[in-house]
Amino acid sequence: ESANSEQRAENLNTSMTAGESVSSRAALVRSTEELIDSLHSLSPPDRAQSLHDEAEEHFGRILVWLTLELQAAETQDNTPLKAANAMIPELRARDFTLKRNLSNLQFIFNIDQ
Repeated sequence: ESANSEQRAENLNTSMTAGESVSSRAALVRSTEELIDSLHSLSPPDRAQSLHDEAEEHFGRILVWLTLELQAAETQDNTPLKAANAMIPELRARDFTLKRNLSNLQFIFNIDQ
């Protein structure tokens, strides 16, 4: 996820043509889809199943968010962008919760980062 977040931040700070913006956003959507596919292929241990499910749901919501941003760039319509922006508090909360639960699991299993 951090690679996608870094790429998105870089894209926002870079002056681009409309076509470049669409291309860049489409690449982020594809990258997130690949990440979700990778998550689906994992078989976590029982103690990590709820965290795995939470991660799949979190990244699914990120995919919706990035797709809305892509739609806004493609159509030059602010309606999808407003919907994407409205998701930001939810995404921040999910990110915080996922990281906290990951940290708890690392503590339980005594895993160093």
